[in-house]
Amino acid sequence: IGLLIIAWYTIPSFQVKLGYSYWEMMELIGQSEQATTLSARIQSYFCGWQVFLDHPLFGTGVGDLKEKMAKCWVMNYGYGAMYMPHNQYLSWLAGNGLIFTLAMLGVCFLPLFGMRKESVPLVWSVILALMVSFLVENTIENSFGVAIHSFFSLWFLRFHSKST
Repeated sequence: IGLLIIAWYTIPSFQVKLGYSYWEMMELIGQSEQATTLSARIQSYFCGWQVFLDHPLFGTGVGDLKEKMAKCWVMNYGYGAMYMPHNQYLSWLAGNGLIFTLAMLGVCFLPLFGMRKESVPLVWSVILALMVSFLVENTIENSFGVAIHSFFSLWFLRFHSKST
């Protein structure tokens, strides 16, 4: 607590960041009508969850997800910028349903099978980092995310499997 107090009085950018965070929280709980990045993210979570609840087992289909999100966005927030869910798991749930999401979670842990015993902590750490990134972004919905995931998967297969 003491370090936070010292930082408040000595680091101007810390004051600005806390002030901005406070302002954005006030915007989020409805103190004004302005949309912020945090409120748009929360709204994308809400719409993604609503789309999933409408189609829980098999989802809407990836091709129809954007249209369903746009409809939810217009119904709840009016017109304006529409966002896809800022969460990989929620995108999977809304677009592909619970069955596919469970299958994909299983696939995410496949690199653990067949790894050398000494490589397991490394593999766990990379899988955990990717899984945490899934919470805040659609990590593998773009080519960079696919490249990162593919690189580590192939690296594990080549250098850390029991067969090498």
